[in-house]
Amino acid sequence: MAAVLNPNTIKVRTQQQGLTLVSSNLNNPVTVRKVEDIGDVDIITDGKIDGSVLVYKATTNKWTSTLNLDQQVMDGGQF
Repeated sequence: MAAVLNPNTIKVRTQQQGLTLVSSNLNNPVTVRKVEDIGDVDIITDGKIDGSVLVYKATTNKWTSTLNLDQQVMDGGQF
């Protein structure tokens, strides 16, 4: 069983063993209808463009929409 203690700050208490308690002070809406409604998502800076992905930026502590993947390390394997 899990219960939302305060819908304004997303704090959850659980009585089951083996679960991790995660707490946040973000003021997210109770119902998320659009990605821009999520408190730690920035789609304003680079906008909503076809093909955009959300990339986490530690400098802003937000997920930001972008077309460029310039911080990732990719391994294509061996052929």
